Amino acid sequence: MDIYEIESIIREGGASLAQSLYEYWPALPKEDEKETSGDMAERNITLHFGRTLLDAGFWVYAEHPLEDKSKVDLLGLNYREKLQLIIEEKKGQGKM
Repeated sequence: MDIYEIESIIREGGASLAQSLYEYWPALPKEDEKETSGDMAERNITLHFGRTLLDAGFWVYAEHPLEDKSKVDLLGLNYREKLQLIIEEKKGQGKM
């Protein structure tokens, strides 16, 4: 598996999330507002990338602990390819 195949997996996860968000936005309005705050749970990102990793032959583990007692959002292991992917998502604020 080369970097282009990994990029394709990442893009597929993003496309899956985008399609899902097109159909339904999983955020509730703040109590004093009628529209959503725009914030969705970070786990939605994890879920879609995890699915694409599973489809690509990875074993996937959520909230995987590290030696320093911290955790990463997702660990993908592909023994056939001798590849390990660590995914830590952060929600952006829509600013570059």
